[in-house]
Amino acid sequence: MQVLRTKCRFYLVVCFMICFFSAAAGHAAQREVHFVVNAGVDRVPLYEDFFAAFEEKTGIKVIFQQAPGPQVGKWEQVITQIAGGLSPDIVGAVSVEFAQYAEKGLLLPIDDYIVQDRVDMGQLLPTLVEALQWRGAQYMLPYGASAIGLFINPQLYDEAGLALPPSQWNQSGWTWDTFLNSARKMTKIDGAGVPTQFGLAGHLTDAWISLPYNWGGDWISADYREFAGDKPGALAALQAQQDIRYTYHIAPLSGESGGGTNGFMNGTAATAVLGTWSLQSVIDSPRPLRMIPWFKVGNNVPKGTINPMGIALLSTAPHQEEAWEFVKFATTDPTGNYLYALAAGALPGHPVAYRRWQVEMQVTKPTLNIGAFVQQVAEYPAIINIRKVSTFNEIDAIMVPMFNQITNNQISPEQGMAQIKPVIQALIDLVGF
Repeated sequence: MQVLRTKCRFYLVVCFMICFFSAAAGHAAQREVHFVVNAGVDRVPLYEDFFAAFEEKTGIKVIFQQAPGPQVGKWEQVITQIAGGLSPDIVGAVSVEFAQYAEKGLLLPIDDYIVQDRVDMGQLLPTLVEALQWRGAQYMLPYGASAIGLFINPQLYDEAGLALPPSQWNQSGWTWDTFLNSARKMTKIDGAGVPTQFGLAGHLTDAWISLPYNWGGDWISADYREFAGDKPGALAALQAQQDIRYTYHIAPLSGESGGGTNGFMNGTAATAVLGTWSLQSVIDSPRPLRMIPWFKVGNNVPKGTINPMGIALLSTAPHQEEAWEFVKFATTDPTGNYLYALAAGALPGHPVAYRRWQVEMQVTKPTLNIGAFVQQVAEYPAIINIRKVSTFNEIDAIMVPMFNQITNNQISPEQGMAQIKPVIQALIDLVGF
């Protein structure tokens, strides 16, 4: 009987241990983080490489939600999910527009996590760190920066007998006038008056928000209190945007083919303005496409728009600890930062990751001149401050149609900005910086 009791106890202990470790293993397997980002289909495999490395290091599984379309669409999806009680944990591809969501209480400040884990903030670029602060709190760590870059097809420069633009920023002779003259020489019109090649694939910008900085302008004053779209710099930039189509015709008018990103990639446009999230397409092109510095306008120091990029931790996140591990891996771990920045089309923020990224980019596409991107972020950045205004979405809804009217030569920049200034100023006044 004693032997039987001993055996029973032994089996009970074994069963308990099996149940305990099975439950523990099940609990560990359930660790996950729900990540939302707006990304093209071509970026998904790169993000998956990051997820695999993250899971290998932490054991945390990433539930990935690809949100197609623009930033606003991504946030609309997130807010809808939160309202339905199914909040994601983190949102990727977030720049200074985070402030409007922080004001609504959607984002969690991460200062306590930074202190708790003794994160070395000195290893990150100060310009990027400061841009992701709001009202005295750090809302995100930067994984790097994307940029609005100027790209050329050197083959079309050679065919036109033109010298290539410089590789380094702020070089004498590389001016708006030089750019304009070169683009005019590379624009070709056939005998029927139909353009067959353009000097510029499209706009001088990816959107209205990125336009005025090389002309010494901005959309908002440095103290975030006054709309500056009617100031000389912004007006001159808008006029230049109108002129490239209707005065010089170096870029396609509505309905004309041969322009756009496809025209640039296919060799029917000599120059294009592209976000660095399109770098993979540039790298994959059989043409020796090249990034160049932005030109100098008048006495203004040349600038290129950059987007300090971070990952926002939602205040409603059901897996906040796991989400913080994701943020740390993507920003402060050299491998994680490299993989994440590669997927996002950004210059990595961690110095070790940045050096690896630059070397590999240059080896992959020797003609790329990736140093122009690095210089843009480190030495000649323009940050879109108006996106930090919490009423930005309402401002954007007003600016987009007016920008289109101006670029389509339906109204002058002066008239357009005078027309909308009172409404936009009222939206800025609501914020109360």
